[in-house]
Amino acid sequence: MLVVPLTPEIEKSLHALAEERGRSEVALVQELIERLIEDAEDIRTAEEARKVPGRRWSLEDLELGVDLEG
Repeated sequence: MLVVPLTPEIEKSLHALAEERGRSEVALVQELIERLIEDAEDIRTAEEARKVPGRRWSLEDLELGVDLEG
């Protein structure tokens, strides 16, 4: 089990957010940690992909329907 000390300000904000969302404080913290881990994995994957040479398209290119074959 992990014990994480929180400042009074963070604890107060967490409590208010939990009440607002109708969830427990523990559930919110678990969700936050899961998102942090997923984001870190996404960043790691993107960094690895950048090392591979080849053509890249921006999100704007994809949204505009750029010809991906050309």
